[in-house]
Amino acid sequence: MVVKVQTDVTVNEKVFLIGRPPLGEFLGFITAQTVDGEKADLGTLADEWRAANDHIREIEAKEAGWADNPVIDSAPSKLEPLRQAALADPVFKRSYAIVPASIGMIDLDRLIVFQKHIDLEYVRHIKEKLGTSPTD
Repeated sequence: MVVKVQTDVTVNEKVFLIGRPPLGEFLGFITAQTVDGEKADLGTLADEWRAANDHIREIEAKEAGWADNPVIDSAPSKLEPLRQAALADPVFKRSYAIVPASIGMIDLDRLIVFQKHIDLEYVRHIKEKLGTSPTD
């Protein structure tokens, strides 16, 4: 669901991925953080959330085990400077300070990622930075 979120005087477009975050959290987000959210039809939103949640449950059943034991390849040698820079980054070090961490290559279709929303301004920024023909 694409929504417009108002922070002070700035409005950002986000896609809120419904069905996985709890229903109450979704409704709270819509009513408190979106433009005109207090006017939203909560019944319709709840129906949309339930349909999305049902879809997620179907995918979970159909793809059970799909993300277990994925093949993790070494990063190509041409990406070694990027790998080293990431490993040396203070944010990376802090984020993974208490667990073993490495960087490799994996088929993204084999991952399960929990994400509540996507900031479309950030998506536009990344697309602009990558260009039309991104490389490794």
